[in-house]
Amino acid sequence: MAIYAGADLLGRSIGLLTSPITTHLLTPKQYGASPLLAAVWALVALAQFGGMDWAYPFFRAQDTEERNRGKILATASFVATVSALTIWAAFFLVASVGPWLEGYAAVDKRELVLFLLGLGPATLTGWYLYALRFMHQALPYARVILLGRVASVVAGLPLLMVVVQKERLAVMFAVSFVVQLFAWGWALWELRRVGAWPYMWNLFEPDLARKMLRYGFFLIPGGLVYSASAVADRLLVGWFSGPEEVAILALSISLGSSVLMMKNWLALVWDPQLVEWISTKDSQIYRPKLQAGFLGLSAIFFSLTCLSAVWSDWIIHLLYPSFYARTIRLVPILIFAGSCSILSLVAVATTMIANSPKYHLPIYAGGLLINLVVGVSTIPKVGALGAVLGTAASEVFILFAWGLLGRVVLKNLFLDWSVPSVLGAFSIIFVAFYQPGMLLQSQAMLERLGVTTLLLASASYLLWSYRPSNGWRRAFA
Repeated sequence: MAIYAGADLLGRSIGLLTSPITTHLLTPKQYGASPLLAAVWALVALAQFGGMDWAYPFFRAQDTEERNRGKILATASFVATVSALTIWAAFFLVASVGPWLEGYAAVDKRELVLFLLGLGPATLTGWYLYALRFMHQALPYARVILLGRVASVVAGLPLLMVVVQKERLAVMFAVSFVVQLFAWGWALWELRRVGAWPYMWNLFEPDLARKMLRYGFFLIPGGLVYSASAVADRLLVGWFSGPEEVAILALSISLGSSVLMMKNWLALVWDPQLVEWISTKDSQIYRPKLQAGFLGLSAIFFSLTCLSAVWSDWIIHLLYPSFYARTIRLVPILIFAGSCSILSLVAVATTMIANSPKYHLPIYAGGLLINLVVGVSTIPKVGALGAVLGTAASEVFILFAWGLLGRVVLKNLFLDWSVPSVLGAFSIIFVAFYQPGMLLQSQAMLERLGVTTLLLASASYLLWSYRPSNGWRRAFA
């Protein structure tokens, strides 16, 4: 996990640390164009692998023989590659014909084409990274991630400084395209180097491919709905308020990326390990690990939610133009939503234990409906704030739906929800009412330090108190 976390931290922190420069080099309209285009692609991209990214862990969890796992990987890789290239080519044609996407994201044809070109190699690299994760190849994964993320910034930022304003967005997309091509080739070389070449035709099984496709297509609708929920905020804000308001939302998401980074770190390690635990079919093995993770993650991430309310205003006023001051209210809400999403990584294990994918669609559909209702009713009035409120409401619903499914419907995952529920409720109240300086008006910084110390001490106490009584040593020994 240290390798995954280090690579992801460095890759994401480059963009975050340079965002004060980027927001000065790009106009708000240019800064908001990229996340708008990415949001449209995200709606299509969840089906890019033909459901293999959904079906693969389910099939792997049911089989422990190494030879069979090789067949599963090779079969999934062939299907995923064909699907990815087909969907990318179709999206390229549809997006480049007519002015609909250009007008929506406020870009010209050249900028749009450069953005679309970069999606091709990036999509294939995404599958190779997925394969490396489940083969526990952390170092190759880290090298590919760093090349794709760090090189774009290192090569692109100096160019943005020397070109004229109107050319900067096109230059940024062009650099990204070139870097993604290099990352694609590097990822293939890494797979070959570790002896994990995914395109082994002798291991491809048509019957297995058909089974995985049926399984994957059963899961794709639920995944598409969840993806729509995840990007609906940007799409709605772009529709009602335009790219400038999307820039506010995009910076808020960037600043809230600390919790998203941690979710990625956890998922990179948690998902493959969860497959291994559940494949034992022994609840005495996997349940203590899930319970320990659920309690520990609650203490860590709901405390982080409160800390964001303490420090976000100071950071934003210090680093960013005054146009982005409204992000102060958005960041803590986004971190709360991300915290709920992290806990869902644990609670969703109930479906893998039952080996039943049919619950994803109704639960994610409910989350999307809540997100849309809240967003449509609030975005025209309060802009980006309404979008993040919709996201938070959606993630809370999804989390508790997984919990209800495990305890009441499937009755195969009985987690203790008392401590996480109390911590979540406290973080909501804290974010809603706390403002730095409300206790010590003339000593706001001293107040921040005191509140931070209290929050960290409380989280540490909870982690230590529940470690022995809930099997932390046994779970992660």
